[in-house]
Amino acid sequence: MTDGGASEQPPVKKGGQKLPETAMNLYVYLLAGVLLIISGVVFLFIKRRKAKSLS
Repeated sequence: MTDGGASEQPPVKKGGQKLPETAMNLYVYLLAGVLLIISGVVFLFIKRRKAKSLS
């Protein structure tokens, strides 16, 4: 049985060892998605604005 993809590394002891890298890029992907949505909305707003000025 797994615990949702967590790494199977032993806990770190107090000997100066490095901690395992378990961070995910979730927030980077979230930020990229939000920026894509915002840029799409801005693009549509500009496109509609130009279409109104031509009519």
